Amino acid sequence: MQLSVGGETFAMRQVEAASGARYVAVDDATSSFWSKGDRATLVIRGQAYPTCLQVTAKDGPFRTVSRRSG
Repeated sequence: MQLSVGGETFAMRQVEAASGARYVAVDDATSSFWSKGDRATLVIRGQAYPTCLQVTAKDGPFRTVSRRSG
């Protein structure tokens, strides 16, 4: 899997997860993507981004939005 963020592309490999699907960048263990149900967590170089929520099909099949918690 490849993950593109801010003009950069990361080669990702799947790793074991208690639930959901978790991927870690091949060349950077501090970058990861973890999806569980309709939510996903993104960490790039140790910086965690707000939880991403899957948007319903009526809004488009490949669109996600991010909301800050708190």
